[in-house]
Amino acid sequence: MNTKRDSPLEIQGVGVSPGTVYGPAFVIHKRSLQIEPRALPPQRVAAEIERFRLAVENAKHQIEALRKRVAEMLHESHARIYDAHLAMLDDEALYHKTIQFIRDEAFTADYAFDRCVKRLAERFAQVNDPYLKARGADLEDVCQRVMNNLMDLEQEPLYEINSPVVIVARDLTPSDTANMIGRPILGFVTDYGGPTSHAAIMAKALEIPAVVGAD
Repeated sequence: MNTKRDSPLEIQGVGVSPGTVYGPAFVIHKRSLQIEPRALPPQRVAAEIERFRLAVENAKHQIEALRKRVAEMLHESHARIYDAHLAMLDDEALYHKTIQFIRDEAFTADYAFDRCVKRLAERFAQVNDPYLKARGADLEDVCQRVMNNLMDLEQEPLYEINSPVVIVARDLTPSDTANMIGRPILGFVTDYGGPTSHAAIMAKALEIPAVVGAD
């Protein structure tokens, strides 16, 4: 089958940062992790709790580095969102509940953490407050970082960019947008987001064209 297009593909969305750019697309495909339940023998529970604690501590160091990068290269006001990310890692419903789940149910840290994250995400989804709903995206960002640490997965897809590109993604997390700083990114297009999203705010700060809510 011939899949060659005779004309450019036109995508419409909401312009949140003005400008016109041309360049190759860099498509970000976020993996969807399938976490299977795996039981632990009693003698491994303490070590698994320590493995989870180490993954969280590493996540804190990574977020603190992002915060410092954004504050130094843009402005302190853009870096404050990472304070909320750090607070999430100490949240009773996330950190302590995960440890309790590992201890009481004797499952692996990745499964226990995934269960606790989903319960918390459901609470965010049920509220009507737009601010709290937006925190669901922050939760996803933070939890993906911890899960990557637990499973030894690649953290930042933007690290491999070394020539000018236009980012195309389902959505961009605060971690993604922080890693745009200092890289040859011409602009971006996302499926999700709005004029007040973190990605939109960062696009204006970086002075790069951006379209969100693309259809």
